[in-house]
Amino acid sequence: MSYLKKTNDWVRKTQENIAQEQEYKKKLANNESISMFNVERRARTGVRLVPIHKVSNYDDTLYEFIKESSAMCTKLTERVMELENKIKELEKK
Repeated sequence: MSYLKKTNDWVRKTQENIAQEQEYKKKLANNESISMFNVERRARTGVRLVPIHKVSNYDDTLYEFIKESSAMCTKLTERVMELENKIKELEKK
């Protein structure tokens, strides 16, 4: 159960884009084939990696804040559900 569906989706897509970029840079550094990546050629800047997902990019600090806040909200929701179940058990007794 997630109340932050769009946020969690954004975090997932951003993580996939970051992982793709890291793999791309690793293959470039090792002089391996990058044919499996979608790249676009630009006249002045050379080759640029096209991300898998089209999502808004934020700086690392904001990205970490959103990721941690999302995880915290999910854990709080789980804890509330756990406490509600304990209250129901106590009411039965």
